[in-house]
Amino acid sequence: MKFTLRFYALGTPIKGNNYKIYLRYYTSGTSLNLPTKYTMTKEQVKMVNKGELGGALQDGLDEVKMDLRQAIIKYQIKTNALPSPIHLKEYYNVAENILPIEWYVNEYLKQLTTKRSSKVVYGSHLKQFKQYYNSNLFKLPIKSVIHKITVENYGVWLQKKNEFQHKSISRLQVYNMKGTAQRLLNFIADKLDQPQIPFYLKQPTLNDHYTPNAEEFEKIVNVSVETKAQKRVQDMTYINGFWGLRINELLSIRKQNITFNGDHLSVRFTDFKNNRSRDVVLMDTRAIKTVRHYMTTKGDYLNRMDDTFFNRNLREITKLALKDKATFIYNAKAEDDLKHIIADVITSHSIRRFAVIRNIELYGIDVARTFSGHKNYEIVVRHYAKDFLDKQVALKKLRRGY
Repeated sequence: MKFTLRFYALGTPIKGNNYKIYLRYYTSGTSLNLPTKYTMTKEQVKMVNKGELGGALQDGLDEVKMDLRQAIIKYQIKTNALPSPIHLKEYYNVAENILPIEWYVNEYLKQLTTKRSSKVVYGSHLKQFKQYYNSNLFKLPIKSVIHKITVENYGVWLQKKNEFQHKSISRLQVYNMKGTAQRLLNFIADKLDQPQIPFYLKQPTLNDHYTPNAEEFEKIVNVSVETKAQKRVQDMTYINGFWGLRINELLSIRKQNITFNGDHLSVRFTDFKNNRSRDVVLMDTRAIKTVRHYMTTKGDYLNRMDDTFFNRNLREITKLALKDKATFIYNAKAEDDLKHIIADVITSHSIRRFAVIRNIELYGIDVARTFSGHKNYEIVVRHYAKDFLDKQVALKKLRRGY
């Protein structure tokens, strides 16, 4: 049984008259096109196949063909038969000189079981890593790239790239992008039967954010406001104090999704992040009265507004309610608590955090995350409940001592 190996320019031109180059394995009426990391014109491909091109391109492609030929012969010796295209792909789809980084990235993304929005984020991260790889690691055997040093150098490259472009990138962004790169490299390691890189990255300490306490929240939602815009925002702030919705959800409530049921009302949401439906309920008399008022206004939405408009008016209301009251917020860069006027740092997310924490205290984590739309239990614990739960454990132990 015989086989042939021949280069082909396939697809549409990538740049000018250059095509992506594939090495075709042909045997017994079947074939397999394996992508290489090279691009050239169709005329150049003809010359390569004849051995007439010369130079670095000829040498590089000859080496690719030789490596694949050796793999085929090794398979033949091992099994006493030539590999079928399917078997060859399984046997040699990890060949470092054949498959470009794009192949690994695509295969890695295909096997992810995360939600679509997370895949989009990982795809964006890996687009940056491909750029780094193609600029710095292209000529290295991919086995030698599976190393902690690659991840660290990638992090440095990200920071320098953003500095050069006069952009800022946070330590958390760098951490997340390095983590994605390491998971990709470990995926490649599995394909190559190589040891994985132990996951050594530690999430950096983050900046803290302002969250109103109960007294501050009550002042914000009860202060006499000066404009109709402020009144609209104050009303929605009061309502969200019971729910902890994302701002886009809060400002996109459709009247048709609101149902009044005796002592309570319910609102159906299609979760913005997880593409699933959920119902939240409201029993507070003032909040229900407020919703009934906005049900009589024009339009399909309860109280439609832009989030920038919301946050600007929220800061104005907070200024009226709390004056120049300040708070200390931890700053990771300064590694210290920095003083801020509350009216300068409050956002819609401050109200969301207040509501989630209050609901955890009153009704438990499951109710709180149902209202707020958090799918992941651990995220709620980590970002909202941990301090509260730690305090409850401490109080319980202390009370036993009295």
